Amino acid sequence: MLLSRVLVTTCTVAASTLVVANRARADQFVAFDLAYEHSDATSTYSHHWVAPPASAPPSLVAPIDYSKGTIHYYMEVFTKPSAEPTMFHNCFGTSPHYICGPYSPKYTKTGTYEWSANVSAASYLAMADLTLGFKDKTSFIITDGGYNNVGKEDTGGAAKSKLFLPTQLRVVVTWVSAGGTYVRPTASAMPPVSSDGGVVAVSDASAPKSEPDAGAPRPEVDASGPPPAAPPASTAPGSLPGKPVVSPDAATDDEVPAVSPTPRSSSGGCAIATQVPGPLTWIVPALAWVGLAMRRRRTGVLQKQDV
Repeated sequence: MLLSRVLVTTCTVAASTLVVANRARADQFVAFDLAYEHSDATSTYSHHWVAPPASAPPSLVAPIDYSKGTIHYYMEVFTKPSAEPTMFHNCFGTSPHYICGPYSPKYTKTGTYEWSANVSAASYLAMADLTLGFKDKTSFIITDGGYNNVGKEDTGGAAKSKLFLPTQLRVVVTWVSAGGTYVRPTASAMPPVSSDGGVVAVSDASAPKSEPDAGAPRPEVDASGPPPAAPPASTAPGSLPGKPVVSPDAATDDEVPAVSPTPRSSSGGCAIATQVPGPLTWIVPALAWVGLAMRRRRTGVLQKQDV
């Protein structure tokens, strides 16, 4: 009887742990985790197009409301052709109109850069229906420090473009619902080597690995700059193939695979799921041993009484 109770309790604890783990990740999704080269060959008017993310929910409003949450950016700059101040931003392929996220901080060298902004601060938000999710391609855009696109087709032409492109990046874009907890991406396993032979420097090594999003208003990162200009007609979403080069480590730890229901054993007990965290794996044997020891002790006492 004691052993049966132990097994039932342990199964309940294991199942609860798995449910809690899944809920902890349900308040965010990684829209993009791409490593690619942004160049004149892979972009037009400095726009690099990326297909709608398969990881995104059909609606950004229900059952989880991301419209009141935050968009987090994590960017690793592997190569950069000059020390010219540069910025990155993107426009999501929402329908019937795209929305644009905040500009990155200005950067002049390789390294890791992070920034975020409330979804409510996105440009053109009033023109988009977030219940429709992502319907079109998303654009990744490189600009100079004055918010000007730097493609060979843009003002300044190829001579200016060579100061900014090509550049190799890894960009991770995460949407977090209001009140959710942002889980920071894992850095690339093998940091690239910079042009001077040293390891790429991290711009903010002291940044916290997780950040609670309590829903409090945040200042818009690009509030001082002009709103992103609409893409030229010749580069409307969907007009370019956009073939990002996905790195081997593009599968991020932020994504937790769904846990299938664990079948019961033929004896009517609970089968232990392989996804149970480490500390639980030794609880069942330990408690079973304790139960067996107590049962033997009780049997010994009864035998002595019979004598």
